[in-house]
Amino acid sequence: MEMLKREDAEAMLYQVFKRTLINENDINALMEIAKMDDRPIPMKAILYKYSEMEKRELTKEDNDIFNTLIYFFGP
Repeated sequence: MEMLKREDAEAMLYQVFKRTLINENDINALMEIAKMDDRPIPMKAILYKYSEMEKRELTKEDNDIFNTLIYFFGP
């Protein structure tokens, strides 16, 4: 299994956020967290904030993307 590149992971996150989050400001806030260069993508912090935001229901594909990112970048 190949290691997922950070740029690809950020693109995957952005697509999920764009499909599910209702407010554009929420997308921007979560992407700011994801793009912090000083460490790996902080999936635990992102998922915590994501859970509190107004959103549409996750599809199976979106859920699979989150699971993949958690696998590579930790909870």
